[in-house]
Amino acid sequence: MNVGYLPLFASNVFYLKAEHIDVKPLKDIKSGFVKAAQYSGEDVGVIDTSQPDFQVLDKIPETKKALLEIFNRLNYDLLKYTNEWAISTSWINVTEKGLDGQVHNHRNCFYSGIFYFDDYEEEGVAPLEIMTPLQYHGSYQLRRQNDMEDTPITLAEQWVIPPEHQKLILFPSYLNHKIGRQKGDKPRYSLAFNIVPIPPYGVADSQALDLSK
Repeated sequence: MNVGYLPLFASNVFYLKAEHIDVKPLKDIKSGFVKAAQYSGEDVGVIDTSQPDFQVLDKIPETKKALLEIFNRLNYDLLKYTNEWAISTSWINVTEKGLDGQVHNHRNCFYSGIFYFDDYEEEGVAPLEIMTPLQYHGSYQLRRQNDMEDTPITLAEQWVIPPEHQKLILFPSYLNHKIGRQKGDKPRYSLAFNIVPIPPYGVADSQALDLSK
């Protein structure tokens, strides 16, 4: 049939190997992690018993600069926004065997990133799971012919991305996602961070934010 097709309003998820980023400064961090915790039902535990550090990249400014430069290049080439950008928050997630994350998104930011700085060669390392933003799909018991490999990416209800050393993933912050179940014996480490446009935003109570550092 002669049919037009418009894959409108895509959620642009980028992934690449950031091999030029030195992982040693991240591996040298030994505290302030955000930990996955055992939970059931509505009882959720996600925070380390110590004080989690949500500005971890401020300790390693060269890494912060390198990650932001990658986003700026992708924005210039593909997204085409003319704003200046800043990394607003950053932290290291650790997920131990038998645990996983809760489905969530990142509010008050524009893009979010995950950088896999550890080694992930053993079997059972938890993947990143990204869910469709088309929430109305959940109202129906939809069936397709086969698994994810045969599903058009524009119609997928979930997409799974396995971790890989020095892989960087950047995705719109509104996308629901989670760390899958960690089946490997070693704890799974990853860096997460959020990106926002630098003010002014045009809203009076946001003008005082200084994200230019």
